[in-house]
Amino acid sequence: MKKYILALVFLIAILSVGAVESSFTYKQKERIDLIIPCISDDYSFCDSATNCTITVVSPDSTLVIDGQNMTYSVNYFNYTLERNETVWVGEYATSVSCCGTAGNGFTSFNFKVTPSGTDLSTGQSFIYIFFLMVSIILMVLCIAGSAKINGQNEFHMGQLVSVNFNKYIKIGLGFLAYLFLVITFHLLWQISSKFLWLDIATGLFENIYLALWILLLPVFIAFVAVSIIRWTIDLRLEKLAKRNLKQR
Repeated sequence: MKKYILALVFLIAILSVGAVESSFTYKQKERIDLIIPCISDDYSFCDSATNCTITVVSPDSTLVIDGQNMTYSVNYFNYTLERNETVWVGEYATSVSCCGTAGNGFTSFNFKVTPSGTDLSTGQSFIYIFFLMVSIILMVLCIAGSAKINGQNEFHMGQLVSVNFNKYIKIGLGFLAYLFLVITFHLLWQISSKFLWLDIATGLFENIYLALWILLLPVFIAFVAVSIIRWTIDLRLEKLAKRNLKQR
């Protein structure tokens, strides 16, 4: 068992290597400054007489920018994509063409747009899925445990024989199951947003998570209130039992 645990930890550590944010990955529906260094034929920075144009194609082959002039800024040229030009998720194909007194140049590159603004690695996806599975398993175990536990007090001929305190464990497991439900939908929302890029599923999981999160405090208060009420009833029944009185 120890070997399996060590192997799992080692695997997570290996898969997590390289889980860093890419400098060419940007957040969806945000302004993006595309900065291109310009070096002339004599290995000096281009001057203001140089003219650079940029063309950008979205992941679904939509022409976002078509040969627009870039802004000169001494050591580089810049072009800013507006929010409505970064609505597509995926890789954007970009080409830049420059011409000037020192010569002509051309370059092409790709940049990525994701909902989170990060290019997540396989290791990170493995960790998300691992914790999702753990959360679901714990939730199911709490539900099964709560359903299996018998929390009823023992009576004989209408008189209390013993108070069953397992009912409070049953209530506690019910609240833990709700808590793991909140965590599960939060992880589903993050996985859908960061890895699957499914807008409909992402919106659905986000709304469910937010609703469950908002209800967390009322649900906790309800569980506490039920526990207090049951505790009060049990104290009353114990007093009746000590006086050899039956429950009315």
